Amino acid sequence: MDIKGIVLAGGTGTRMGTISRVINKHCNLIYRHPMILYPISVLKKCGIENIMVVVSEYSAGQIINILGDGSDYGVNISYGFQKEPLGIADALGTTRKYTDNKPIVVILGDNFFDPVPSDLIGSWSQTNAKIVLTRTIYTVGVFGIATFDCPMYRYEEDGLVKVCNGIADIYDTNYSGPRIPLPQFTNTYTITGVVEKPVDFIGNLMQTGIYMYDNTVWDIIDSIEPSARGEYEISDVNTEYIKRGIMEYDIYHGYWVDCGTPDALLEAANYAKEHMEIMSDVPWYRK
Repeated sequence: MDIKGIVLAGGTGTRMGTISRVINKHCNLIYRHPMILYPISVLKKCGIENIMVVVSEYSAGQIINILGDGSDYGVNISYGFQKEPLGIADALGTTRKYTDNKPIVVILGDNFFDPVPSDLIGSWSQTNAKIVLTRTIYTVGVFGIATFDCPMYRYEEDGLVKVCNGIADIYDTNYSGPRIPLPQFTNTYTITGVVEKPVDFIGNLMQTGIYMYDNTVWDIIDSIEPSARGEYEISDVNTEYIKRGIMEYDIYHGYWVDCGTPDALLEAANYAKEHMEIMSDVPWYRK
């Protein structure tokens, strides 16, 4: 597969608390193995073996000690360095020369998938862009939420008010109104935007940490401005593709965790312990 893989493992890991002062969060264990090995295995299972891992300068040695040149894991690993924690889009920008204008599949280093969404990655046209979405109950202030050209349905059931953006129910206690039949969500709906950490409910489909881009992405990264948080947001990159009408999407229905907090890391570790077969075909997993 003539695609370059990018794993973004920079940042400061502040959500992990004081431990992040001495351990890069991507080196924390998900049960038996460091977190960073899981996104590497996602790309490997999708047939992508040429991978750049972007790290921060202060913790580069920790990740390099784990991954080396990638030969222990059946891949070829190069390294990029993000000097300051200026956001995901900024980290991605450091990989421009490495990609050599090839299509790229980007995965955040703290994302855990089971099963690997190889079908969703394999169905990408390798032109324009594609993102992978999943359902979430954390619809406000946590993740980037996608919006579509389908209506948002609200209805009452068992004394609770629920909201559906075409795919799943969530609670909304600020609404009172009649029951409305739920539609069947399909990929025929057009994605209209991605809002990073919205302050109000706008939907319940969020972008996971897998992004697929053609070489248009570099010009887009150059054109975006820092957000109110002072970071270059990947949601702004995706929004620009959406504005141009060249964004694909698919919905992932498996198990997904952003392992960037202690609670999420524990959840993923317990899951991995109970479902060891998810990595049974990865040579390093049972070492």
